[in-house]
Amino acid sequence: MVLEMHITKEQEDFIRKKILGKKRGVAGYSKEILPKITGGKVTDIDSIVIYVEKKVKKKDLDPKDLVDEEIIGTKTDVREIGKVVIE
Repeated sequence: MVLEMHITKEQEDFIRKKILGKKRGVAGYSKEILPKITGGKVTDIDSIVIYVEKKVKKKDLDPKDLVDEEIIGTKTDVREIGKVVIE
């Protein structure tokens, strides 16, 4: 049996206040804790997934647009999902 883990209220508040609408290209996040993907391989590291329209190399981003590597004790995983269109 696999237990689903969800982000805490504090983590969600942090994301809503400091990431959504503040960092260029961020489209959303997962409320479920998911395995971090590094180099195309799934790891055993728990992470909060932050979805972006297009993944950009850190060196090409303005420092204010970098997503925190960790949010209140949980690693982040930035994943590209493409342009989000609301119909």
